[in-house]
Amino acid sequence: DRGGAIWVGTDWGLARLDGTRFASLPQGRDGAAVRCIFEDREGNLWVGSDTGLTRYRDDLFTSLGRAEGLPDNGPTALFQDRAGAVWAGYDDGLVMLKGARSAATRVSSAKLFVRHLHETSGGELLVPSRQGLIRIRDGHQTTFVAPDPQGRKTVFDALETPGKTLWLALPNGLARSEERRVGKEC
Repeated sequence: DRGGAIWVGTDWGLARLDGTRFASLPQGRDGAAVRCIFEDREGNLWVGSDTGLTRYRDDLFTSLGRAEGLPDNGPTALFQDRAGAVWAGYDDGLVMLKGARSAATRVSSAKLFVRHLHETSGGELLVPSRQGLIRIRDGHQTTFVAPDPQGRKTVFDALETPGKTLWLALPNGLARSEERRVGKEC
């Protein structure tokens, strides 16, 4: 983090390495497996665990869960876009928070199984999922499904190169997408 600490997610919760020793946070193990950790530009540490989404700032934990409109399970991917919104990908959907104190907006309730979130150089959010590659720009959403002989829609990951080529990790290999055209590479 900004202070030089190393954060580690474990099967028992969150731990912080300050110099030479690990400390479990909060004190004691709560048994919640940590799935993802992300520090935003404001210095908030976001933690996705089996119990939900938690924001850690100034030694204070703020937990968000079902009562705040989030999916029942914990997030598996966290990302902050260039506009400052924090995105949380879940097995059961996609959520956006426009500020640390704002209410969550549920963007999708579909069974997505999100594991990664990325943003293109043009500001488009890439959401690889079991439903295909979801692309979000200015509140508009499209879904790309690569041709697959077995009818699988899954895109495991999607990354953009500096040359703006989009590479897709698919069930049957790697594919390259340039201006909406997809070609199989391997």
